[in-house]
Formats: sequence, C-alpha cells, structure tokens
Amino acid sequence: SNPEVESEMNDEEDEVPMRKSSIDWESLLSKANGILDDDFTDDEPMNPAENAAKVLREDKQSYWIKTVRDIATLIETHTEDTIRLVLPQLQDTLREQKDILDLHCEAAVLYKDLLRNEPLLEKEPSLVMTLLDYIVDNANRQKDNLSSAAWLETLTDITDTLPLDIVKSVVVPIFIAQSNPSQKVQKRLMATKLLEKLVRIVPAYDIRHEFEKPIQQLSMDEYGTVRVAMAQRLPIVAERLDKCSDVSRLVLPCLVSLAEDEDANVREAALPSLVSLIHKVTKDSKKSIVSPFFRKLVEKGLDKKDDRIGLVSKYFGELLYNLFDEMDILDQTWALNSYIKIVSISKSDITKLLAAKRACAYNLPCMYQLYPTASNRFASIIHDFCVDHDDEVRISIASSFDQLLEMSSEKKSMIAPFIELVRGGSIEVVAKISSRFSTILPVLYTTVAQAPPADMLSPVSIDRIILGCNQMLQGTGNWRAHESLLHSISSLVNLVEHKTLYNTFVPLLKTQILTVRGVPCREAASRSLLIIMRNLYKEEERKEIIDFFNNDLAHHSNSYRRMIFLESVLQVHSIFSRRILHTHFLPVALSLASDPVSNIRMKLCRILSILKSSFVLPEDEELLQKCEGIVRNLMENETNEHAKSLLSQVARDFSRADTGKRKDAENERKEKEEEELWNEKRAEELEAKKRKKEEEAREKILQRRASREMSRSLIESSISPLRMERRSIAVVRPQPVVHVRWHSPSPSPTTERKSRLPLSTSTSTGNDQLYI
Repeated sequence: SNPEVESEMNDEEDEVPMRKSSIDWESLLSKANGILDDDFTDDEPMNPAENAAKVLREDKQSYWIKTVRDIATLIETHTEDTIRLVLPQLQDTLREQKDILDLHCEAAVLYKDLLRNEPLLEKEPSLVMTLLDYIVDNANRQKDNLSSAAWLETLTDITDTLPLDIVKSVVVPIFIAQSNPSQKVQKRLMATKLLEKLVRIVPAYDIRHEFEKPIQQLSMDEYGTVRVAMAQRLPIVAERLDKCSDVSRLVLPCLVSLAEDEDANVREAALPSLVSLIHKVTKDSKKSIVSPFFRKLVEKGLDKKDDRIGLVSKYFGELLYNLFDEMDILDQTWALNSYIKIVSISKSDITKLLAAKRACAYNLPCMYQLYPTASNRFASIIHDFCVDHDDEVRISIASSFDQLLEMSSEKKSMIAPFIELVRGGSIEVVAKISSRFSTILPVLYTTVAQAPPADMLSPVSIDRIILGCNQMLQGTGNWRAHESLLHSISSLVNLVEHKTLYNTFVPLLKTQILTVRGVPCREAASRSLLIIMRNLYKEEERKEIIDFFNNDLAHHSNSYRRMIFLESVLQVHSIFSRRILHTHFLPVALSLASDPVSNIRMKLCRILSILKSSFVLPEDEELLQKCEGIVRNLMENETNEHAKSLLSQVARDFSRADTGKRKDAENERKEKEEEELWNEKRAEELEAKKRKKEEEAREKILQRRASREMSRSLIESSISPLRMERRSIAVVRPQPVVHVRWHSPSPSPTTERKSRLPLSTSTSTGNDQLYI
C-alpha cells in the first residue's frame, strides 16, 4: 500500500462541503415575534397603541388574534390612545372581515371584559355606549349564524351590568326585533335567553306592555328548541309579574299551549313550569283554563298510552292538589277514577308504563289526603304496590308508609302490606321504612294489641320484623337508616311488655354497641339501651345494664368502645338524674384518666366541662377538686405540643363552666319520674291493668263479631221458604156474553170463516149464544 495515496484519499473525505439550509430561520423568528424587517424600519419608535392599530389596519390576519387579546392590557397603560385609535380600527376590521369567526369571538370576549371593568368605566363613562353600539352593530351586520349568536350572547351577558335607561332604549328593542319569526332560529333562541335577563331588570309595567307579543311569538315558534327554551323561562316571567291577573293573561295561555304540544320534549319542559305557577293564577283561570286542560291531558294520556301517561302521572298529584278546591263533586270523582284507572293500566309489563306506575306510587299519599273516605279503594292499590317487582315502586311506598298509616282509617289493613314490604328483601326498601320506625311502630303495636286472637297477629311478629331489619341493615353501608332503627327502639318502652323489652331488645342493643361499625349507630344503640334501662322497674335488671357499661364497655380492649362509654356518660347526664350519674357512672369515667390512649384522656377532659353543671356545692366539693386535679395532671404530664394546646383549651372551658344549682327543677322532675318508674308494685299493677285492658278490647271485638254473625243468621232464618215455593195463580174472570139484536152495516161473516176473537173461545150455556 502507498501511504501517499491513502493520505490524499483521507484529505478528500475531510473536504466534503456542508449543505446550506434553504430556510430563512431569522426571518421566521422575526415574524413569530410580530416584528418584520420591512415594516419597522422607521427611525422613530411607534406608540404601542399606534402599532396595534397599524397591525389591525393592514392585511395581516396571523397577528389579529394576538393583537385583540393584548388590547385589554394595552388599554390599562395607554387608555386614551387605545380608545381613540385601536377600538375604532378593530371595529372597522370586524365590519370588513365578516367571515373570520375566531376574530369575532375574540372581539366579543374583549368587549364583554371591558364593559365589566368598573374602574375603567368610571374613568371613561362614554366607553359604555361606544362598546354597546359596536356590539349591536356587529350583531345586526353578521349574516353568519355563529358569529351573530356570539354577539347576541355577549349582549345577553352584559345586560345586567348596564343602567336601566340604556337597557330600555337599546336592549329591549333588540330583543323585540330578534323574537320576530322572520329572524334566524339562532337569533330567536338567543332572544329567549335575553328575555330571562330582561325580566329580572325591567319593571313589571314594561313587561306587561312591551313583552306580550314577543312572548307569544316565541311560544308559538316553529322550532321545538325555541319552544322548549320558552317553556323553561316562562316561570321567571311569572315571578316578575306582581298581579295574578297578569300571569293568567300573559303567561298561562302560552304554557297551556306548550303543554299540549306535539313535541314530547316541549311537553316535558312545559308541564312542570305550569305546575310551579298555579298558585299565582286566579281562581277563575283555574276553573276555566287549567281544569279543562288537566282533564284533556289525562284523557289523552289514557287514550294513547304513550309517554303522555308517564308525564301526566308524574304531576297528577300536584296538579290535583292545586285544583281540588276549585273542582266540583263530579270532577273530583272523575279525578279519583282516573287515578285508579292509571294504576290499573300501569300494572302491565310495558316498559313505557313503568314511569306511570312509579309516579302513581309517589302520588298515593296525596290521594289519601284528598280522598280520606276512599281508603277502602286504596287498600288494594297499596298491597299491589308493596308486592310489586320494581324496587322504585316499593321504595316510594316505603318512604311514605308512615303518612299512609297515619291517614288510613283501617290501620289493621296496613299490617299485611308492611310485612310484604319488609319481606321483599331489598336493602333500599328496608332502609327507607326503617328510618320511619319511630312513627310506624307505635301504630302497628297498638293495632296488633287490639286485634282478636283469630287474626293470627301478635306483637311477637312485629318484634321479629324489627330484629330482621336490624340484621339486614347492620351488614350494609347504610348507617343512617340503621341509626334511625336503633333510635326507634327506644319508642317501644310504652308499647312492649317489660319481659319482651328485657329478653329481646336489651341483648340486641348490647350486641350492637359492641359489634356494629358505625359510631353513630353505636351511640344510638347506647342511648336506646339507657332509655330502656330507665323504664325497667326491676332493680336487678337495671344493675345488669349498669354493669355492662362499667365493666364490658369501660374496660374494653378496644379504645373505640371505651370512647363510646364516655359518650354514654353524657347521655346518662341528659336522661337520668344527678344521683344516678354520680353513683354509678362518674367514678368509672374518672378512672379513665390513666388510660394509655391520649384520645380517651382528651375526651374525658371535654366531657368534664359538661358534667360540671351537675356538681352542687358544697356537697360535691370533693368531686370537683378531683376533676380539677385530673385536668391539671393531664396538662402537666402531656409531652405532645399539639395535645397540650388542646388540653389547655379544654382546661379553660372547664374553669369557665358553672356548677349546678341546689334546687334544680329538671333534676327534681327526673328523680320523681325515676321513683314512679322503679316502684315494682305499682309497675306490676300497671302492667296487669294494661293486659286486662287489651283482653277486654279483644273480647269486645269478639263479641261484636259474634253479634254480627248472629244477626246475619237470624236474618237468613227469618226468610220463609214457603214464599219461594208458592205457585203463582192467575185469577180469570168470566167473559161477558154479548147479544147482537141488529145487524151491523158490515157484511156478515160466512160460515166458513171462523172468528179469532177471545170471546169466541169462551164457554157458554145453551141459551147464551153469540150472534154475529
């Protein structure tokens, strides 16, 4: 190999020339920054406002959007030049460039921001009319629907910031013009939005005299979207009208026509609006307009069985409730029969009728309230709803079952639907009905206690239902319904026998306090247990419950259970007298001052400031000093700074709390009630009287039933069977015999023709003959 040849080859490889780029990067970067070499070559620097006006004046569309966005900042530094140069030039550009939607949208946003800039408008008051003229001019000049809608939207947004005189002179004429049917649909739709803003600003007098025709035109618009928008905004117009006669004349006919519209969306928007303003309509309008419309709507829904029946059913109760006083007996009977007919139609499995069934279940309490004498007709409906396969129907009935039970004249007939609701097994249904147990259970227990033994009903069945509902709810996350159920158990103290309370519900509540997860549920179970303990007249039973709180709960290994004990001490303070609190609960609570968990000690200090009101000096001086020492020791031994600050706040609350009075009327009342409740002899007598009274009531019911059966048998036996077997005998009187002595002018019958008269068949003697 020749080294000289290799060196020449390497030199040729090193000397390959670099390719020059054809892109002028420097020019592109200068354009991106808005600076061109051929545009700004003047020696004198230009004003930023003049620069912006020049950019808008020249055909440089790539810079227009950025320049419009910078005007809001530019007007703060160069206010006069921007108003004098930039804004007029921007308006000229908008007039020339009608097809650039982005430019018009950015300008609309700019004008809106400037009109909301109060400091700027205070310095330049004339700017309001200038910008408003620009907006109106752009809205009128634009042929593009989107651009015009953008400017009308801007006008709608700034209407509430304008003075009233400007609104009347500028905005109201625009609204009247845009609501004309000859305008495009986007403008008419924006007119409905503008109407909503205007009625909140313009006085009622102007609404009555200037807005009537535009409202009617927009309500009868050929496009469904415009009619839907009007149906949603007409209630706002009605709110601004101060007279019922104006609402009946201006708004009601429009809503009635919209509610009868062929478009389902329009009907669905109009009917709730109509229902919401019935209270502002005159009585004559209810009778002459709303009632016939209601009847027509219901009959059309029953006839066609389409989406109308679901919509009618949804607002049936509210419409009937508002019109009931103005309806006569025939109309009220028609409404009741129509409701029952809707219920019967909705029992089918058609999907479109499911909404009607749910609405009928929702409206059932209203029907009960309006027709209290028709509870027998509603009994079968309630039963069908309670066993319905749809959960929403049963949830509606469960949510209102307490109202239905209260309004029902036959409480006994509601027991079977109640059992069916619970037996359904739905968690939502059980949760709804359990949250109303405090109202339902007293009525059910009273009704069952008065029922005769032949009905196979007993309080034990209601007890089992409560236990089943509790078992179902404690495993779910619906702690609110479970809390309500546990609270309602405290209402059984005057309904259930003493033995049942102690053997059934006391163990249940103990288990719930120790096992249930939700803290509100544990507190509710604790309170119900304490209320039951207060109504137990046997001392050993009360002692067992007190030992449960002091031993099982206060010394539980779980700190959350010990926290529940401290909460129970507060409940004892509100339920029992001072003697019970200081004797049985407070010493154990004070022993938790040495608890290893800081939250327990903190909770103890907090409840001491509340319990201090039960201390009476000088009898409780030693107890007060002990509590003060506990608080002081906890503050001294606490090392955590955050906990120490909390303890200092608690200590201040404890020192500021007042002690109790020697003569406390509330405490004396509690002691007197406890003495009466815990008198075993008197309690046994009361229970014996209660059982005797229940037995007497059952005997009366049995006697009444036996008397009815006896009277029925007597009535049946008093009917004579001979009357039914007696034959009917017809009495036939003899027919007279007629002797004709002169021939009649008519020709005599021949012997061949026999007479068909009844007299010819009568029997006669030998001398009595018939001559014809």
